[in-house]
Amino acid sequence: MYLSILDAMYTIGSTSILVLALITIVMAVFKKLSRRFAKGVASIILITVATAYVFPNVARTELRDRLTQEVISTTSERPVDNSAVISALKDITYAEGRKSHPLERFGFELQTAKDVIYLELARDSIDSKAYWVYFPKYRTGDANEIGKIQLK
Repeated sequence: MYLSILDAMYTIGSTSILVLALITIVMAVFKKLSRRFAKGVASIILITVATAYVFPNVARTELRDRLTQEVISTTSERPVDNSAVISALKDITYAEGRKSHPLERFGFELQTAKDVIYLELARDSIDSKAYWVYFPKYRTGDANEIGKIQLK
């Protein structure tokens, strides 16, 4: 539920930022920019940026909570050690910036006793045992990685 609210805030904010930026520039050029409007635009930008930072942490927490259930089966679009991925997902962390980037994404589906979790993984460009994790159920999680896992 909380992720859905954050995702909606991110989607609304990210789509309106460009329009509001253009309106703000036009209003500034014609000297019709009010402080109230400028504060409103700044608030929307601030909320959208904050949501983009908060979302991955909340998504990682939700994923860890959902993985406390027994995983019945997994399906991967690429050959990968499924049990190692499940183990690593239980310890998913923030994707620290190194001089690497994610390569092509592929689907990874987990069936638990209660639900199906669909994720996308992308191998790291430098470390072949590291994968970037995306949560495409939410727009924010599809556009931005929620974390990184390291296979053992």
